[in-house]
Amino acid sequence: MKTSNKKAHICFLIFVTFILALPTVSYADVKSFSATLIDFDGNVFIHKEKSDEWLDVMINMPIQKEDNIITGEASYAEIFIDDGSTIKVEESSEINLRELVFDEYTYEVEIEIFLKAGILLSNIVEAIQRSPSVKVYTNTAVAGVRGTEFVVDASDPEETNIGVFSGEVDAFSLDEDGNVLEDEPVFIEEGYQTTVLRNNVPARPFLHKKRMHALRIRAVQRRKDIPAIIQKRKMIKRRIIMPGRRIINNKPPPPGTSQGTPTGPRPPVRRPAPP
Repeated sequence: MKTSNKKAHICFLIFVTFILALPTVSYADVKSFSATLIDFDGNVFIHKEKSDEWLDVMINMPIQKEDNIITGEASYAEIFIDDGSTIKVEESSEINLRELVFDEYTYEVEIEIFLKAGILLSNIVEAIQRSPSVKVYTNTAVAGVRGTEFVVDASDPEETNIGVFSGEVDAFSLDEDGNVLEDEPVFIEEGYQTTVLRNNVPARPFLHKKRMHALRIRAVQRRKDIPAIIQKRKMIKRRIIMPGRRIINNKPPPPGTSQGTPTGPRPPVRRPAPP
């Protein structure tokens, strides 16, 4: 057996073991996987829908709708979406993937992320600019993505800072119930940022400040690696995910599987101190 086949076989066994251990999986109707965790460092945990605990992440782990990802201090996680986009969850951050759908035939994408705390760096492929279905929510704002490279900083629960490094982003403010406060968004262009305070309309865009420049240096820089990542993702999908789905669909749920509210402890997250 060739080395590549051995590696694929090992990945397959890890994937199946991981998936079958999760009570979140519907054995009658397995959700599609539209993203992969391609890199991480430090303490990174994932919480699957209806699971009872937080789990350690693994490289090449499939990511799906309603997954929660949390990072500790000096940690990060990077997610590759099947259309070629990447998002990076910075240290001391937590996200919930409210929606994550990619149609490989029509190339339609629907992404909705709730950034509960911390910083999210995103590099969205240009094809998505024709779609209004890419949004990042925080406690105080929502960003509608038109651009390719941008950052959403929700380190302070009372405000959100949105900076654009290329392209354009629409910003709305939200009230405490999550309702949009204004009829028209603030448009943020390349090189500009805005601040959205709780229950206040977004500030008029202004040039990047020092902190935003620092975040720019840490922004996603994997564009040159995208072709290789896409090929690897196709291999994983062909050799691992699709066979894994068939195994799951043919296997009944384990006896006593819990489908209730998660009860496991949530890993602590400390917000990064201002620079």
